[in-house]
This record gives sequence, C-alpha cells and structure tokens, in this order.
Amino acid sequence: MNGTQVDAAGLFDTAERKRVLVALAGIHAKRYVRHPVFLVTAALVLLGVQRAIVSPDADNGADWDATLSFVIWFGLLGLVVGYRLAVTEEKALDLLPSAPTDQRVRTLALFAACLVPVGATVVLMGCYGVANLLVPQSADAPFMLRPDTGQIGWADYIASVLEAPVSAFGGAALGIVVARWLRFAGAGVLAMVVVFLVEILCLAIGETSLLGDKLWARALPNLMPYRYWFYNPDGAEGTYSTMAPGSAVGHVIYATALCGLAITAGVLKGATPAVKTAWMKVGGTLMAVAVAAYLWALLG
Repeated sequence: MNGTQVDAAGLFDTAERKRVLVALAGIHAKRYVRHPVFLVTAALVLLGVQRAIVSPDADNGADWDATLSFVIWFGLLGLVVGYRLAVTEEKALDLLPSAPTDQRVRTLALFAACLVPVGATVVLMGCYGVANLLVPQSADAPFMLRPDTGQIGWADYIASVLEAPVSAFGGAALGIVVARWLRFAGAGVLAMVVVFLVEILCLAIGETSLLGDKLWARALPNLMPYRYWFYNPDGAEGTYSTMAPGSAVGHVIYATALCGLAITAGVLKGATPAVKTAWMKVGGTLMAVAVAAYLWALLG
C-alpha cells in the first residue's frame, strides 16, 4: 500500500467514525428522552413552575429560588439515567447496520447524549423565567442574587445561572463513568446517594452564616460540582452572601472542567495505549484548569 492509499484509508476511517458517532449519539439521545427517570424529573420540574405561578410566597412573590433548585435533579437523577444508558448500550448498537468496535466512539456517543438534560434544563429554566416575570419577587427577597440591585455583577449572575445546565450534563456524565469503571449491580444508585449526601452536607455547611465566613467552610461547597449562590439581607448575623468573597464565574469554569475530566475518565477505560496517552494529556490540562478555577471560585 502506497502513501496515497494510506492517506485515503485514514480519511475514510475518520469519516466513518464520525458517521457512526453521530448516528449512535442520536440513538442514545432518543433513549435518554424516553427513560422513565428523565420523564418523571421533567414532570416534577414543570410542577415547580405551576407552583410558582399558582401559589407564590406571599411576601416574596414567585418562589424562584425553590423552583430553580429543582433543576439540580436533572443532574442528580441524570446520574442514574447515564448509568443505565451505558450498561444497556447493546440495545443501541443493535440498531446500527454494523456495531462500532472502537470503544472511544461508543463512549463519546454516550457522552453526547448527555446534552439532552442540558437542553431540557435550559428550556425549563426559561419557563421559570416566564413565571418570575408573571409573579416577580420583591427587590429585597432573600436567596436570590439580583444584578439590578447591586448584589452581584452580571458576569457572576450569568455564571450562577449556568451552574444548572452544567450540573445536568455532569450528573449524566458521571453515571457513564460509574458504569464504565464499576460494573456491579446498583452502582448507579449507590453513586447517586453518595453524591447527594456529600453535596447536601457541604452546601449546608457553606450556607450557614455562623460558619460561612470561614475559609474551610466555603472551601467545601466550592469543591462540589454544583454550587448555588444566595444573598440574605436579614440574616441573624446581618447581611450575608455566599458571594463574599467568591466567584460564580470561577466555579462554573471549575464545574465545566470536571465534566471534561469525566469524559476523559470514560474514554480511558478500555482505550488503546495511543489513545490513553493523548487523553491523559487532555486530562492533565483539564486538571490544571480545574485547580485554578476552584481557587478563583473560592477566593474571588
């Protein structure tokens, strides 16, 4: 085989991989949309929108902070969905004319399907936005950072909103990683419970006004893949904000880097030596970005 034939074969191989990747990602995306856990989660979040309009808080208008909190469940329960998609991927492979033998293509197709909860989160957050316009909160409502009142800058405000779709992707991606590395019954549910307990504990420590001003107390919630930011002008110890100091921009970059590390971990499982070398370099870069962004999120 001469050089021209080798180049042509390489181009064909690359084009074929892309074709299979797109086709397989589409199949997994449809499976994600039809998964009962995802459908139930979406229904619960829609009920939160209805609650914000029909029975808002009497003092603060639409219960924006509570309904927005439901979005995290796309990430938490998405862990189970991602896990189930990975352990039952043969169902998707059976729908292709020929099953891809490249483990990397199969894994990346699963991660591409994680864009489904991202899209759902963005759409439903838009529904929350409409609900908030219909039943607005008062300017001094606690637990809601508002750039128009000087509580937070616009960059940090946008970043705090982006926490939800990033966590939606990250939860499903973590489920895929668990399925690739921990193949025992119930691994997905166990991982979900552990993530939930650790996340809630760390966020609870960080939001306490008596501890929230201590560096170690803020370090724990900032270490979590999901972080919400709030401002309480009437706290027991006076005005309190989780943004003082801190940076939502830094944290959303940190969370995005964690998503990249999850993809890297998934691809490394079963990869060839050449693929492992390339992705280890990617992982090293993402790790450096995650560390720098975490420090930014913590120190502001």
